Amino acid sequence: MNLRLTLEAARLVRAPRPLVWRVFSDLTAWPAWNPHCRQAPAGGLEPGARLDLWLRPLGLPLMVRAQVTEAVAAQAVGWRGRAWGISSQQRYTFSDQGPHTLVGFTEVLSGWPLLLARPVYSPRYLSMQAQEWLKALAGEAEKRVSTYS
Repeated sequence: MNLRLTLEAARLVRAPRPLVWRVFSDLTAWPAWNPHCRQAPAGGLEPGARLDLWLRPLGLPLMVRAQVTEAVAAQAVGWRGRAWGISSQQRYTFSDQGPHTLVGFTEVLSGWPLLLARPVYSPRYLSMQAQEWLKALAGEAEKRVSTYS
């Protein structure tokens, strides 16, 4: 049995796309503003690069080894990884909405351990986590708008 769960979220960030991308792509700063990031990811955002993501789902430390599958600066980035027998593919998109940026997020989770994790990782809970992450990204980017040039 192989379960599959797809999550989608989006948020309008009141900041220009290059600034939002700058905040997103500065991996060393993630722990300062990302509530789900335990420590700065190791690796980079180039296709084929390895990316070690240190996360805190449910407050528990988890390291996900991911591989960047797509990286187009200020447009899209994606990676896939595996932890606890669950495979994950994540993709972020960045598009202009006038002077603002629409950040899109899609995550596809698969693997039989989802059945065991379902009481804890419900689609609603995962969607809330994605919205928190996007809200934190928006907050950090919007905070920098006045000093952006």
